Amino acid sequence: MSTFNKWIESNIGLKAFATAGAVVMASYYFYYHYLIPKVEDKVVPYSIPTIDTSSRVGDVHVKKLFIYPIKSCKGVEVKSITMDKYGIVNDRRWLLTHNNRFITQRVYPEMAHITPHITDDGKELVISAPGMDKDLHVPIAINQSGDNKVDVVIWKDTVSAIDCGEEAKQWFTKYFGKEIKLVTIPTDDSYFRRIEKTFIDALKYQDLPEEEKNKLQASFVDGGHIHILSEASISKLNSLIRKNREEKGEKQEADLTYLSFRPNILVENAFADEEDTWDTLSISNVLLKRVEHTPRCKLTTVEPNKGVIDIYGDSEPLRSLKRFRNLNGQPVFGIVCIHEDKNNNGNIISVNDTIKKL
Repeated sequence: MSTFNKWIESNIGLKAFATAGAVVMASYYFYYHYLIPKVEDKVVPYSIPTIDTSSRVGDVHVKKLFIYPIKSCKGVEVKSITMDKYGIVNDRRWLLTHNNRFITQRVYPEMAHITPHITDDGKELVISAPGMDKDLHVPIAINQSGDNKVDVVIWKDTVSAIDCGEEAKQWFTKYFGKEIKLVTIPTDDSYFRRIEKTFIDALKYQDLPEEEKNKLQASFVDGGHIHILSEASISKLNSLIRKNREEKGEKQEADLTYLSFRPNILVENAFADEEDTWDTLSISNVLLKRVEHTPRCKLTTVEPNKGVIDIYGDSEPLRSLKRFRNLNGQPVFGIVCIHEDKNNNGNIISVNDTIKKL
């Protein structure tokens, strides 16, 4: 056979293979996009449930506790937490800023890999991250002089903070590839950030004198002092996500864990959604008042172990939260509470403490 004939035969075979592949792909597209009925997301307004707790065996209690020293970075599991006027001690007391404005995983999902911890003697914040050749050591009792003070913006608030120094700036700038500073809350009274007006309204404190309202302050948190979520609620949400994916003909992925929702308190032995019914609660004599059902954003779509946002391209769990847990136009999950130590009720919460609805 001539070279010319061989060339013709080989190209005919190649073309036939390519044509067959194109037909398969076109058939797949036609089947899934035209023959399978489209499932539209029908939003079901979420109503706070009535929970019958009579069948419960044992107490509702604290299973795990977490602090997040640097806002939007990795959390630290602890055995106990202490409350003060800003919320949980060492929780969101440090903040990363670009051009003096706060940053989060919503734009920088790689923040999920930044791991802070506080030394046993409580004197240093030690920070590590992939690709960094050494850990960053930041003294807790940092210089509070006026030269170190800087105004930073967090949401709608502009607050006074302490710049943690040049070494910290260089460390984070290397990690992010742009100038990023680490700041912390001053120990004097120059820091002032009152809780949101909507929280004051939720507490029915509208008629309090302004000086009393000014005592209701918060650290660099998004909202209130402490975020609470139950294991049962996470399990129920996973079932809703599986249902959503099944209806859409999508591949099922691994269930989500508490890491995606960043609670301070993970609750055990509660019924699903039960925390939504708690207005006032007591944990080891610490009195907490709910100020909102936690609104959720795209940060929940960050895969916490990989630092990748929306890794499967389906916006879960936010998509299912918007569909099944839409409260007053917002996807919600868990509750946010504040702590008021008006009557010396206590300020320490520990693992295994009993949670009582008041």
